[in-house]
Amino acid sequence: MKTAAVLILVAVAALSPLPVVAGAASASAPATAEQAAAGNKLLPGQKLYAGQSRRSANGQYVLLMQNDGNLVLQHANTALWSSKTAGHPGAFAVMQSDGNFAIYTPGRKPLWSTRTAPNPGAFLQVQDDGNVVIYSAAGKPLWGART
Repeated sequence: MKTAAVLILVAVAALSPLPVVAGAASASAPATAEQAAAGNKLLPGQKLYAGQSRRSANGQYVLLMQNDGNLVLQHANTALWSSKTAGHPGAFAVMQSDGNFAIYTPGRKPLWSTRTAPNPGAFLQVQDDGNVVIYSAAGKPLWGART
């Protein structure tokens, strides 16, 4: 009987939802294993949602989509650059297939962009020197955060 009670207790505990802490995104580690595997680039069609990031190859610089809708480039938890789009929770960044990198509200209202279209195949890269650059498919720089 004791064994059955313990199994029921374990089953109930396993089914209970874990608490979610708002604003718990951290620049110290990517949000998911997929983000860790993504490395320092954002390819056409890829998005960054709140708490997701891209990190320079040397690990020194992080481009983080914050919970408040602001996209921030950080070094040692110090902001070097931002999109100045705070105040839009749920906003996301997308490297569009036309070469434009943009931030949208959840309702798809544009908030900010690099204005780098039309450049199909362009991609974003977080560099080891602390700059964020949009490169054309041919490797030509189209836009930089100039940090």
